[in-house]
Amino acid sequence: MLFYLVSSLINALTSSLVGIIALIRNSKSQLNRAFSYFAFSVAFWSSCYTVWQVSKDAQSALFWCRALMVGAIFIPITFFHFIATLIGKWEQYSKRIIFWYAVCVVFLILNFTPLFVKDVRPRLFFPHWPTAGIAYTPFLGVFLGLMIYSQVLMYKHWRKFSGFERNRIKYVFLGTIIGFLGGLTNFPLWYDIPLPPIGNVLIAVYVFIVFYELIKCRLMDINLMIRRAAIYSIIYGLIIGIFAVVVNLCGQLMVYRHLDSKFYLVSLFVVIIISMLPKPLDSLLTALTDKIFFRKKYAYQETLKSASQGMTKIRNLPKLLDLIVRVIVNSVRIAHATVFLADKESPIYTVVASKGKLKVPKGFIRNNMNSPLVTWLLKKKEPLVYDEIITQLKREPNLKLNIRANYEKIAKEMQNLNTSICIPSFMEEKLIGFLLLGEKLSGDMYTTEDLNMFLTLANQAALAIENAQAYEELKDSREQLLQAEQLATIGKFANEVAHEIKNPLQAIRTFVEYLPQKYAEEEFREKFTKVVGSEIERIDSFVRQLVGFSKPKPLEFSQVDINQLLDTTLLLLENDFRKKKIFIKRDYSKKDVRLLADRNQLKQVFLNLFLNNLDAMNGTKANQLTVETSSEHHEIVVRITDTGCGISKEDIPRLFEPFFTTKEKGIGLGLTIVKSIIENHKGKISVESDPGVGTIFTLTFPYLKK
Repeated sequence: MLFYLVSSLINALTSSLVGIIALIRNSKSQLNRAFSYFAFSVAFWSSCYTVWQVSKDAQSALFWCRALMVGAIFIPITFFHFIATLIGKWEQYSKRIIFWYAVCVVFLILNFTPLFVKDVRPRLFFPHWPTAGIAYTPFLGVFLGLMIYSQVLMYKHWRKFSGFERNRIKYVFLGTIIGFLGGLTNFPLWYDIPLPPIGNVLIAVYVFIVFYELIKCRLMDINLMIRRAAIYSIIYGLIIGIFAVVVNLCGQLMVYRHLDSKFYLVSLFVVIIISMLPKPLDSLLTALTDKIFFRKKYAYQETLKSASQGMTKIRNLPKLLDLIVRVIVNSVRIAHATVFLADKESPIYTVVASKGKLKVPKGFIRNNMNSPLVTWLLKKKEPLVYDEIITQLKREPNLKLNIRANYEKIAKEMQNLNTSICIPSFMEEKLIGFLLLGEKLSGDMYTTEDLNMFLTLANQAALAIENAQAYEELKDSREQLLQAEQLATIGKFANEVAHEIKNPLQAIRTFVEYLPQKYAEEEFREKFTKVVGSEIERIDSFVRQLVGFSKPKPLEFSQVDINQLLDTTLLLLENDFRKKKIFIKRDYSKKDVRLLADRNQLKQVFLNLFLNNLDAMNGTKANQLTVETSSEHHEIVVRITDTGCGISKEDIPRLFEPFFTTKEKGIGLGLTIVKSIIENHKGKISVESDPGVGTIFTLTFPYLKK
């Protein structure tokens, strides 16, 4: 009997502790809450299970048996809820979860009737074991069904993924098998099968394994410090709590010959709370002591912690390195802080940043891979303390000659660099650099907490440096690509310019060659005048657009009413719209749509767009041009919609490229100039189009104040 009593106590304590810790850490986390529901169900079942075992009469035993079944009823659904959340399928299975919670509520109502627990009778060495009612068997089916279904879901999830995702599910899956195989040993005696619940203690092992793996894999957002505190609390709680409860239990049974259930439950609750207090109290008192008596140390550790968190946001490598040494020197107040960084082209480490009164010049000192200091850091992967090396050399005169010689070289190297401690920075297995720190100006020694803090800082710095170097490499690559793209654009630009000028020049040249022979013919002279004049006008127009594109005029800002400017521009093309039977629909905003802009340049934008609309709409069908203005989110929006031929999806991405056109006589600079003018006004332009339906140009302008 004592074995089953102690095992249920262990289950109750373990489940209560892990459930409370999960909620304290992050009660807003859906995973934390789901896990705590399950843990508390097990805890309630185990607590009542303990009291039920020591009940002095059948009536009391029946009450506590029905009480423990309250927890047991909700174990399968809370477990299914937890697993669905763990594998990221909460939304997919939310309706099923709600349904099974409702089913469990029905079982809960039946639980306090003979339909669920009929009575209690002596079985094996248990004086008051429950007998199953007719509703208990369906519950057992639901229990086993939900448990097996949850395991199947986990197994499928485990098979589907690999790496971290696969590994994090593995231990939870194996742990649940252990726990539920142990828990299943409770059911046979309900049906007079003489098998005692020998596996009960495995439930505590299972809950602890699941909780530890959740923490280890960071599934519940619990960091290293919380993990240590949680494990410390659980171990301390189990040792002290179980001892206190067992002593309390045995004391009551030995002295009073019976167990007072109410007094026992109060004692159990008090013991659980007390067992959780030592570690939090220790952390609280330590923090208060640091703040009151070691305020300076506490302050600079907080500063370094903040700096380490912000380093990864800096992309400029020199700025990052300067920040690291400056923050350390100013906050800790030391003689110098120096960063050695691995050279990209050769196997050496060079000074890249240094601050303090004993700072080392950049690039002045170089350490190669054979340096005793570098070799030691690569091998040990931990901080080097000068005083510890000197102390070891003094206290251990019998050191092997090669070890002593190596330590002496390291000490001499650190002495030459005025270094008290050396902190390595590793990225995976690669030593990307190390941080050298001089003595504290206050004369204080570096503590273990200091070393841990600097080691954390160095690891964060390694990541930040790697990011900054990658960003610089990416930036260099981007600049090379841009340069190559610019050269390609210049080549294309030259070809297009040559093509646009060569065609009209060829026509002019042909006429000029025939001029001496056919000048006397009147028809030839008329044709000559018409064609040559047209081609010269074409060249002139192209050159003017080219000059406007390559060297735009400076903006001349003034107050511009967008509605009025649109009307003025539409008026210029009124006859053209009338000839093509195009109906103009104006849907202007009644709000103020004035902004600071260059009136002439915006007029050119609207004129070019309206001309495109004219070209897109032929006179074979009734067409409409809709011009809308609105004021949205401190911006003025202009939408120009036509019912023309539309633009293919393949052509839209190239629409604003120089010299890209789908027109027979176009040169492809109109929309390029439009986009340039809009961007000079800090605006944006976008296009939506369906072939055969029409096109929408959307222009957005901010309210410019300057």
